[in-house]
Amino acid sequence: DPGECEAAIKLVGSIRKLDLGDRVRIGPTPVNKLVVDGVVVGRDDMDNIILLDTTAIRSIPKKTVAEVATRDLVTLAPDITVKEAAARLSSLGIEGAPIVEDDEVKGIVTLSDITASIAAGTEFMQVSDIMSKNIITVKQDTMIADAIEVMNKHNIGRLIVTDSEGRPTGIITRTDILDSIAGLE
Repeated sequence: DPGECEAAIKLVGSIRKLDLGDRVRIGPTPVNKLVVDGVVVGRDDMDNIILLDTTAIRSIPKKTVAEVATRDLVTLAPDITVKEAAARLSSLGIEGAPIVEDDEVKGIVTLSDITASIAAGTEFMQVSDIMSKNIITVKQDTMIADAIEVMNKHNIGRLIVTDSEGRPTGIITRTDILDSIAGLE
């Protein structure tokens, strides 16, 4: 059937725990950052090969975060109110922004931070009072695959992109990365 797509993949290590019908994800591979999802339909224990009915094959582009990141960085001043931050993010259709003072990132605030503050009745507090001070950044020359690992490790959806001096130059989000993978950027 031409609609079917199967893959034979030679693996390192034991494959004996994989059974027919198991759903597996393989990758990302070290060099090409290829990820294959599928259902095991065959297994060759002698040669360590599994046969998959593939459900998805993806490759993470060999691009730097600078090539994918939003360069028009929207920043917020630390002394604006939560309500003002909500209005600014909403009007721009974005879900988070770094809090910057004197070219230095002091924190980051997201819509979920703002929503929690409004629900608690603290929308007139300064945004610096609710921002996350745990700022995760990546350098402009960081590869997308590495940025994905950082996001997953810290369970976050956006990273501040910095230049070699540590100054913020942009922001990269999961959506930016997905658009790049899908060829939509």
